[in-house]
Amino acid sequence: MLIIAHRGLSGDYPENTILSFRKAVEFEIPMIELDITLSSDLVPVVIHDDSLDRTTSGSGLVREKEISELKSLDAGVWFHKDFIGERIPTLDEVLTLIKDSETDLNIEIKSGDYDLREIERIALSLVEKYALVDRVVFSSFDKEILVKLRKLSPKLNLAYLIENEVDSIELIKFYEDFGLSSINISKELVGTELHKKIYDLNLPVLVYTINHFEEYYELQKWNIKGIFTNYATYFQEIIS
Repeated sequence: MLIIAHRGLSGDYPENTILSFRKAVEFEIPMIELDITLSSDLVPVVIHDDSLDRTTSGSGLVREKEISELKSLDAGVWFHKDFIGERIPTLDEVLTLIKDSETDLNIEIKSGDYDLREIERIALSLVEKYALVDRVVFSSFDKEILVKLRKLSPKLNLAYLIENEVDSIELIKFYEDFGLSSINISKELVGTELHKKIYDLNLPVLVYTINHFEEYYELQKWNIKGIFTNYATYFQEIIS
């Protein structure tokens, strides 16, 4: 089963920071998941929320700030005083970190109005710059983002994120038409009629976010391909 470090080792370090990613690489976690959005000057930055308020010393919307201002913010102190000085990473910095490692990357592009901002093209160009297309999965809750990515490249690994019940026929058609690598479902969907239909077709399924052994144990009968977890080192130890 594939263990994916959700926003890095986010149970032990501030999420979506270079420290959280570097520790995942050091522990040889097979894949890191992160979230990207764009600064106002079109730099892909790694942060989960649209707003800066929860995980940084700043406030306001990420997309309204230039990269120089975003880089001045503290992205660690909210988690613990020991992590004062951590910064919001750029996607470029993360790709630099992993390029010579054995750790792959899942890049989630958040839903939003990116029609004029071209986040898909910009992110893909960076991945291609480091020759990491084979080691990167792009994922999104937004079908249109995945459609745009597929139009940009037939080679990309794409995953569709699902939080709630959707029409199974449309889902399966989308999976087949766009050559998805996996369907990534919330743990709340495990065992539902939708999940059973996906399971019966033996489609690759990953589940988020699994942080307790009891949750992992419940997945054993479902032939799950992988899990996203905040405690990747723990699950890597108990599964190996």
